[in-house]
Amino acid sequence: MQSESLKDPIQDAGVMVAGGTTGIGREISLGLARRGARVFTFGRDAAALAELEKLARGLPGQVQGVTADMSMRADVDRVFTAFDQQIERLDMFVGCAALGAGPLSEMDEDAWRYVVETNLIGTMACTRRALDRLKPHGGRIVLVGSVSADLRAEGEFVYAATKAGVQAFVEALRREERSHHIHVSVVEPGAVATNMQPMDSEAKADAAAKAQMLHAADIARGVLYMLSEPLHCDVSLMRIVPARQAL
Repeated sequence: MQSESLKDPIQDAGVMVAGGTTGIGREISLGLARRGARVFTFGRDAAALAELEKLARGLPGQVQGVTADMSMRADVDRVFTAFDQQIERLDMFVGCAALGAGPLSEMDEDAWRYVVETNLIGTMACTRRALDRLKPHGGRIVLVGSVSADLRAEGEFVYAATKAGVQAFVEALRREERSHHIHVSVVEPGAVATNMQPMDSEAKADAAAKAQMLHAADIARGVLYMLSEPLHCDVSLMRIVPARQAL
């Protein structure tokens, strides 16, 4: 019989990945399924969800999900109800859903409010519901932040503000939930060649080849490491940046 200390914590775990149908979230969802996890995810794009579920077929674990908008409270409630019905036990929660944004002068108020509702409020709302399900037995929460939380580059006013909020949220929540054996962590990527980047595919591939951008899979490996550590280890922060990104 396999020793409990040697068992992969991801194998057979019930995991929710918010925003797990594209980009970094998609790579995390697939990486978890390769390790035998029971993954439930959601995103706004039905076609992306269908493609993800197709890619996951035949893997040791499973991926299923629903379409939903994390900025909408009713959608968040619906997602967790569906999780309870289909997966039942939550062991890990990963929050990836996020939107990019432009300069303040180029965004109307409805647009930047929507980014805040998605990147920060939605992340907090999902995490709150995840905590209710984790407290009886403990587990892990990993949220995807960004180096923008500290860099605060020109033109990233709302994105940087939301990621700074995520960073502070994690730091405070980690202290609050220690007594419940819930580990709360944040991974902060640098530039990643996903659809959030405002450049064409060729330019992103060139930047990645020059180590000026990362691939989504690079971040997914870091998240899976954080989720794999035994509960006596607390990986509170991981920062992953391209070797040649100007910081």
